[in-house]
Amino acid sequence: MEPTIKIGKTIKSFGKDGFIRIIIDDPYKEDVSSSKYLLIEQEGYCIPYFIEEIDIDAGLVKFDEFNGPEETKSLSDSIIYMLARDLTYRVQNPINSLGIEGFTLIDQNHEEIGKIKEIIEMPMQELLLVMHKEQEIMVPFHEDLLLGFDKEAKKIQLEITDGLLDL
Repeated sequence: MEPTIKIGKTIKSFGKDGFIRIIIDDPYKEDVSSSKYLLIEQEGYCIPYFIEEIDIDAGLVKFDEFNGPEETKSLSDSIIYMLARDLTYRVQNPINSLGIEGFTLIDQNHEEIGKIKEIIEMPMQELLLVMHKEQEIMVPFHEDLLLGFDKEAKKIQLEITDGLLDL
């Protein structure tokens, strides 16, 4: 899955022609204006919706699939994303700024889990792709789980949920 960046949110249906009121964060307005589609989070997944018409200044978008307010209600109060590669402006993600790819992941019991291969950004959280016993596993990352960070030794310690490594 390609990395996505949260760029705004939908508010509610507008008018009778299938428009939706949106709020786009300022750094992304130019990218959204020239985009052919937006990714809208629905039930934990980013679903692409193709743009028929957009007015960033008015905060309105009409997608190809929708022609009336009843059809657009399901998109109300949803998070809008774009693929990171489609953005000219990128906010530095705090976990990426740590530069932990290649670090050794250690659990709360000081057991070595494996090497961090990649940081995967998902709409709801970040995941660490880790080589563990010759298998790739995904470990959820959140700053509240961070127990230790040693840049010099290239080690990061996280609280890891019991049973996660047994899956």
